[in-house]
Amino acid sequence: MVDHIYEPSLLKKASNYVATAITHQRVYLAAYRGRPTFPLDEEDVTRIQVNDIHGIVQIGKGLRTWNALDCGFFVCTPVIFSALQESVTRGKYQLSDGIQVLAQWKKSFIVPIEPCWWIDVDSEKEAKWAESKLFQQLKKATDGPVSRFVNRPISLKISRWLASYAITPNQISFFAFLLGVIAGFFVLTFKPVGLIIAGVLLQWSSILDGCDGEIARLKFLSSDFGAWIDAVMDRYVDAWYVACLAAYALYFHGDKLWITTPETLLWISLANLSGVLLNSYTADKYDHFLKKRSKGALRLGRDARLFLLSLGSVLLLPMVTLGFVALLSHLEVLRRVILLFRTEVLS
Repeated sequence: MVDHIYEPSLLKKASNYVATAITHQRVYLAAYRGRPTFPLDEEDVTRIQVNDIHGIVQIGKGLRTWNALDCGFFVCTPVIFSALQESVTRGKYQLSDGIQVLAQWKKSFIVPIEPCWWIDVDSEKEAKWAESKLFQQLKKATDGPVSRFVNRPISLKISRWLASYAITPNQISFFAFLLGVIAGFFVLTFKPVGLIIAGVLLQWSSILDGCDGEIARLKFLSSDFGAWIDAVMDRYVDAWYVACLAAYALYFHGDKLWITTPETLLWISLANLSGVLLNSYTADKYDHFLKKRSKGALRLGRDARLFLLSLGSVLLLPMVTLGFVALLSHLEVLRRVILLFRTEVLS
């Protein structure tokens, strides 16, 4: 039903019944047994009486005896058309009338979907509840600490506002990329105030980098190309900002806490860039591991790296920041390797 919103796991549950439906020429109806905890107009929802083997006995809005609620999602086979034709000959023209015919033929069953949620959006109250639920699902299990506690609360508010406009995820990705590039140019002014502005812009670039994925998932616009081009632009921003920060440190021979030679700065910058690349390269395998865990695990990724680069820029400590981020990036890669080795090889 087009005015319904479903939890993704509900669709997965229903899809498990496709083969059985085809084999036995049945129709399965997603149904919720019990009293839902989400907003629902029980006078308007279609009620179902189900037997012990999940077969539909009766269906309709006016049932007095019922033990399940119609969720408006069907797994249909061609037998539905025969049932609808039979229903029409009886002078009944609702889809539920066709399901009732199938019940008499013992061809209609339910898919129990609890504890999944669904909602029929017929009122402002239901629309607000559905919107809130959808935005809650935009959070990712692979979010690092900075994303979870700093970036995501802000990016969700921005995405809620952007959702009302015809803006695409790729456009948001490009804007976040552009902001990161502009941040680098502020570093190259070689002025303390420029470095502070750059740090602020870089953090906003990191925040907006979460909005593209949120809008993509919210509007069902996710694509392999979008995810790929976003990752490509992220790497360009990472390398560009590190290079600009290294140029700033070279111009001032380090910072107020660490005076350095060009040779030392070169090695630290290379260590930083290689740490960025290895951190990104190992992220896919590590994120797949995180999604399989029932409990979250530590993830120090791009969100933490950009936050530290931003903070170091605002504090006017480019040299210290480059060194610390380089060390942290390689330690994080080593930690991931050891954790996955223990999990997949030693277990």
